[in-house]
Amino acid sequence: MLKIDSIKHEIITNTQLPEEIVNVIKCKNPRCITTVEKYVPQRFYLANRARGEYRCKYCDEAYKSEI
Repeated sequence: MLKIDSIKHEIITNTQLPEEIVNVIKCKNPRCITTVEKYVPQRFYLANRARGEYRCKYCDEAYKSEI
């Protein structure tokens, strides 16, 4: 019989970070095009899966995931 805790652990450990995030986080770089031009979408790509690091598609500013 499976315990609920083991099922939760399985679900949590099998989650994966998406390759790209759009309009979820904002770039912190004041010189980034997304700061000046509000119509440009905030796009981040997964740079390092092990560290959970995303980078801005336009200026390459790093953002560390909290997961």
